Amino acid sequence: MRTPPKSIPDFLPASGIRVDTPVAHYFKFDSAGKVSRYQNFANSGAFVAAMHATPVGTH
Repeated sequence: MRTPPKSIPDFLPASGIRVDTPVAHYFKFDSAGKVSRYQNFANSGAFVAAMHATPVGTH
């Protein structure tokens, strides 16, 4: 069984820019009650925009 991915941070460590977007987690459980599937949903457009943004104070 694969290890579930780590949660997406609310900021991009390389730039230090905060990303304010909702995140949803989807868990599917098998008959024994163990997690059989995990998906993390986020607004990828918000993260792409943050990657191309310039941090405040770097001009």
